[in-house]
Amino acid sequence: MKRTNQYLRNMYLLLLLSLIIASCTSAPKQENEEAPETEEAQEATTLDNSADDELLTEYGLIQAVEDGAYPMYTVTVEFPERKMIQTFNLNAEELEPRIEQWGSFVGKYASIKYTSTLDPYLLQIKKGEKMILGSTEIDPKWKLITGTLSGAAEITSSDLPSTIRVSNEEENVSFNYYVGDELVAINNTEVTAYYIFRPNHTITSIIIPEKEKNKETAVKTTEDSEEEYPSGTMMVDNSYLILQSTTSYSAAMFTAKQASKQLGATLNLRGYIFDFKEGLKDTTACGCGEIHGYVPRGRFDDGNYVSIEHSDAFTEFTNGYYIVVAGSGKRSTLKPLLAKAKQFYGDAYVKDAEVYISCMH
Repeated sequence: MKRTNQYLRNMYLLLLLSLIIASCTSAPKQENEEAPETEEAQEATTLDNSADDELLTEYGLIQAVEDGAYPMYTVTVEFPERKMIQTFNLNAEELEPRIEQWGSFVGKYASIKYTSTLDPYLLQIKKGEKMILGSTEIDPKWKLITGTLSGAAEITSSDLPSTIRVSNEEENVSFNYYVGDELVAINNTEVTAYYIFRPNHTITSIIIPEKEKNKETAVKTTEDSEEEYPSGTMMVDNSYLILQSTTSYSAAMFTAKQASKQLGATLNLRGYIFDFKEGLKDTTACGCGEIHGYVPRGRFDDGNYVSIEHSDAFTEFTNGYYIVVAGSGKRSTLKPLLAKAKQFYGDAYVKDAEVYISCMH
C-alpha cells in the first residue's frame, strides 16, 4: 500500500513539473518577424513618405523651353497618353541636377518631378471706394481680404516680382507682384484685395533618359549659307512681352484679338498675314517699292500694342511658333504692362532677343 502511494505521489510530481516547464517555454520567433518600430522610427517614416507624396512624377515630350526673368523658365510638355499639354514653371537655380543647355531638351522625352500648388493670384486692389489696380468690374466669385498692405515700400527693381501681403488679425495673404508707384503710395494702409487661386506647377527635377540622349538631332539647313541678317553692330538687344506661343496661327489670332480688348491696346499685325511656307508674309510695300520678307517687331516700331510674330526670325526662340506680343522695347519699360497682362494671362513673361535694325537693301 505504501509502495502504491509513493508511486502515485511520484507520478503527480512528474506531471506538475511537466506543466511548469511547458508554461515557461515561449514559442519560437518566426524568421521573417520584425521587431516593432520605436516612436522615433515611425515618425521618421511618416515624414519621409509625406515628402515623397508632395512630388508628382510624369513622363512626357518637351515641346518648348522659354526663358523669362532669369532664373525662371517656362517649359511646355505634352503627355501623349493623357492627351494633354501642360505648362510648368522652372527655377534654374533650384533644379536638381543643374542643366545648362536647355535647347537640347526640346523634342525629347523626359522624366519630370514637380510640385502642384494653388497659389493666390492678385486681381484688384481697392482703397476705400477708389480702384488702385485692375478694372472696375468685380466678379462675385473672387475672394477678398481687407487688411494692411505691406511689402510695397519700393518699386520692384529686379526681374522677379516682389512679395506683398495684405493682413489682418485673422488672416494673412501673400502675392507675387511687380510693385509700381500706385502700390508704393498706399503701402502700410488699409486696402481690400481681390484674388483667385491659380494652379502653379513647378518642376524640381527633369531627366532625359539615355535612349533619348543618344538620338540624332535634326539640323536645320538652307540652300543659301548666307545669314538672313548680318550679326554684329547691326543687331540690337530688345525685350518682348509674350502672352502666348502656339503652332496654330488661328489660335494666336484669337488670343491677339482677346488681348487687344482686355488690355485696351491696339491690334497691329504690321501688314503681315499667314503663309503656309514662310509662317508670316508681308503685304506692305517698302518705300523702295519692294515687298520684303518678314521682319520681326522691334525695328523702330516698339511700343505697347498687340501683334503676332513668328519665332523663326529670332535666334533666341524655338522655331515653328506664332508669338502673341503685347509690348516690346526696353525690359524696364515693360514691367507695368507685364503686371497688367498677368491679370488675364498668368503665364505672360518677358523675353530678350536681338533684332536687325540696319538697311534692308
